[in-house]
Amino acid sequence: MSARTGRRRALLLLALYHQGQTVSRLSANTGLRYTAVEGILDSLSRSGLAELSEAGWVIGSGPHVAAALEEAREIVRGVGA
Repeated sequence: MSARTGRRRALLLLALYHQGQTVSRLSANTGLRYTAVEGILDSLSRSGLAELSEAGWVIGSGPHVAAALEEAREIVRGVGA
């Protein structure tokens, strides 16, 4: 995964922390294109980091999510870049 892709994925994962968002809202909140958000959500959902609920997209559950969130925070801060 490129640094750009990792940063975009990290931004979206952190945006999911606010429960129940649509793809449009996530796109607006992250500044990413709608189609990019769809692709990243697909990837995050396959790894169990994002889930589609009745309320919209939410952060996944499981022990791996906390580690992924911390890594995402480091990437966004520039530590993991």
